[in-house]
Amino acid sequence: MKKLLINNWILKLFALLAAVVMWLVVVNDNDPQIPYSINNVPVEIVNDQVFAENDMVYWVTEGMTVNIRVNVRQTVIKYLKASDFKLTADCTNWHPGFPTIPIEVEVVNNKSNYQYSDITLSSSFVKIQTENLQTKTMDVEIQTIGEPAEGYTLGALNCSPEQVEVKAPESVMKLLKKVVAYVKIKDAMGDVQEVSELVLYDGNNEAIMPEESKVTMSETEATVSAEILKTKTIPVVVTNITGRPANGFRFTEANCSISSITIAGTKSALSGITGVILDAPQLDVEGAAENVYVDLNVEDFLPETVRLIDMESSVAQIELVVEQLGEKRFSIPTPNILIQNQAEDMEYGFANDAIVVTVVGLTEDLQLLDETQLMLTVNADGLEPGDQVVTVEVTLPETYELKDAIQTTLEVRDIHDVQDETESEAEDE
Repeated sequence: MKKLLINNWILKLFALLAAVVMWLVVVNDNDPQIPYSINNVPVEIVNDQVFAENDMVYWVTEGMTVNIRVNVRQTVIKYLKASDFKLTADCTNWHPGFPTIPIEVEVVNNKSNYQYSDITLSSSFVKIQTENLQTKTMDVEIQTIGEPAEGYTLGALNCSPEQVEVKAPESVMKLLKKVVAYVKIKDAMGDVQEVSELVLYDGNNEAIMPEESKVTMSETEATVSAEILKTKTIPVVVTNITGRPANGFRFTEANCSISSITIAGTKSALSGITGVILDAPQLDVEGAAENVYVDLNVEDFLPETVRLIDMESSVAQIELVVEQLGEKRFSIPTPNILIQNQAEDMEYGFANDAIVVTVVGLTEDLQLLDETQLMLTVNADGLEPGDQVVTVEVTLPETYELKDAIQTTLEVRDIHDVQDETESEAEDE
């Protein structure tokens, strides 16, 4: 009997199994296995470069965290942690046309706690959405923040790089409208240079976040420079009006729609500029019987070292005013005419009691003119005795003109002849 027991290995194996079963029964009675859940365990996406290699992007729509359910002994539950597990979704297992990637689970810590345990996941797949990538080269738009100090203005804006290559999903590329770099110029009194982050905007001027939208750029920053120029306000002067209006008309003034302008440039460029003179061949009133209108671009009369600012239009509208003249007649008694250069041995007198003087001028000016403002003279120098026709010189205020030359008869007598005639008349009496 003893020999039978020693040599019968089947009985030995059966005894061992019976002992294990009895041990498990005892253990399970004292430390039973119970179900337990570990929630919100993160899933790591690996090898996602396969999408970029195929000019695609992806979004995880579901499954970035899952719940793990295990059956473990009651005594180890307090030691269980999410970090005991490594969950991965390997993108090399993704196939075009399928919106899922299988999740693989691995126990990486405290493996003994999970012996003989069934491990199940609340979801066996990560759900994804894919989209094709598009590439576009876009200009970098520069925008300023703030205003320069008083007396200064913004000049040229430059940035480097001037363009960037943008890669974006098709749906995002349709919305993308501009790439902007910013530079702060508030209260600046000199040139400014800054490194600016590039910002993407859609058609509604809403910022597009690159990471959220799966957008990449060849450069994410740009060096922006802003030129700050000094300003100066100068008058606009219209001068050198040429030509003579038609008879009976006079050029009176030039009106300009722009009385002053503001220019910008370096301090040295501005220092010698006191005004801008509009002087052009078009400013001509030859033969005009009505107002003449001329348009001139003020910028054409500025030095190249400065530029015009703060104007919607640089075109000056110039009105050359041509007015019709009126007439006013004065009857001037000849005793009021001054005889100049009289000879001592001559006696002078006018054949007429009065002469008519016709003055030409603007109607409103003529209303203010009276004969006291007229000075009439004749020149008796070298006149021989007898009745002499002389020209009457009329001196007028500068806004008036004499219509026609005036002549009158001046009686010139030798004073001795006059005395002889007087004595003869006395003897006859």
